[in-house]
Amino acid sequence: MDRALRHHRLERTNDMNLKNFTAIIVTALGLIAFQQGSATEQLLQLPIQLGHAGVNQVVRDLQRHYGVDAATGLSALTNAGQPITLEDGTVITRALTGTRTHAPDWDEVAFDLKAQPCVRIERALALTGARKVGESAGSDTVLASVAYQFRNNHIRMDIMTYAPNLGCVGTVWIYKVGAPKAP
Repeated sequence: MDRALRHHRLERTNDMNLKNFTAIIVTALGLIAFQQGSATEQLLQLPIQLGHAGVNQVVRDLQRHYGVDAATGLSALTNAGQPITLEDGTVITRALTGTRTHAPDWDEVAFDLKAQPCVRIERALALTGARKVGESAGSDTVLASVAYQFRNNHIRMDIMTYAPNLGCVGTVWIYKVGAPKAP
């Protein structure tokens, strides 16, 4: 009887060890998959995960793509007529940076995405957790649009879709919120 009990305990311990090992492997694979996420996924997730540092990283990545140094803001002067294609095929048609309170770092960044290839709004919402906050029917001069927003203690992200491609992300604005940096 004692031998059977020890054998049962050993089997149960081995099962638990196998489950723990499997959980560790699955977690590690998930982290590797995230780190190797598409360029577009990183632009959307870095600010949410890293706060102000994530916004800074997005700006640096866009500056690198446009071939400008870290002190150069992104504007119509630095990227007019220069769409860039990210490693995953997403095309950014324009990028902008701005600073108000977090100098010398940029405290906001925006980028417009080309409708083809389409970055599906459903995918962007799943990656960011953004929620619908409004929509506009449009007019003769303004396209119909739908606005989505994510906000936490560090950043606010506004994601816009525009007619006739309401299923595709059109513009992403990312703002630093919270306490400004000390001078």
